[in-house]
Amino acid sequence: MKDALKSSQYHAIIIEDLIRLDHETRQSFDRVGSWINVKKLLGLKFIFKNTSFDHILIVDAEIRFIVPSINPSAMLYELFVQKSVSSKVIIGTDLNGRSEVVQSINLSSMSVLPSNWLPRLSMLTNNGQFLAWWTNVPIYERKYLKDFFNMIGDDFVDKLVYRSFDHVIYYLFLAFRGYISFINVPYGLEPSPYLSHFQEVYNSYPLLWVNNKIYSKHKDWFIDKPDIFMVFHLDRA
Repeated sequence: MKDALKSSQYHAIIIEDLIRLDHETRQSFDRVGSWINVKKLLGLKFIFKNTSFDHILIVDAEIRFIVPSINPSAMLYELFVQKSVSSKVIIGTDLNGRSEVVQSINLSSMSVLPSNWLPRLSMLTNNGQFLAWWTNVPIYERKYLKDFFNMIGDDFVDKLVYRSFDHVIYYLFLAFRGYISFINVPYGLEPSPYLSHFQEVYNSYPLLWVNNKIYSKHKDWFIDKPDIFMVFHLDRA
C-alpha cells in the first residue's frame, strides 16, 4: 500500500483494514449514528500517517469539479494555497440564537477537543452560534495534523456523536490555537439558493465552491469564475 501511495496517479485509496472492522469498533460506529464523520476522520488520519501530502481535501461524493483548465490538478493546488490555506480565515455567519441545530453541531464538535478549551471556543463562536459549515472547503494542512490528532486523542471515535462534524472539529482546533480567524458575513451559503447572497460574500472573501441550488440556476455566471472549482450537494436540487 505505501509503495502504491508514492505514485501521483491514482483514483482511490481503499483502506482494506477498515472494511473488516472488529465488533467493538462497529459498536462505536453504530453508537455515533453516522459513519460519515467517522470515516472522514479515520481516512484523514490514515492519509496523514501514510502519505506526505501537505494539503488534504476531504469531501462527500456528491460533488462535481468545474475547473476550466487543461491542468486542473495544478490549478486546484494553486487555489488551495493562495485562496484557502493562505487566507487564514474561516468564513461564517453568526445566527445569534436562531438555530439550535447549529449550536448542537458546534457544542458536539467542541466536546471532542480538550474540555478546558470549551470556554474560549464558546466565546469565539458566540456560544456555538457561528455557522461556517459548507462555506469553507474542508482542507486540512499536514503541519497542524500531528497536534490536531494529539488533541482529539486516540479514542476520538468514542467521543463522536451524530453532530460532531469533522471539519468543524478541525477549524475549532485551528481557532483555539490562533492559526485562523473567524470572519462573520451576512449570509450562510448553505442552504441559501440566492446568487445575490453568494455574490456579496464572494466579492470580499475567498470562496472555492458553491451549492448546487445556486449553480444549477446560474451556470452562466460561473463561466468566468475559475477560482470556484467545485459544486457540492448534487443530491439537492
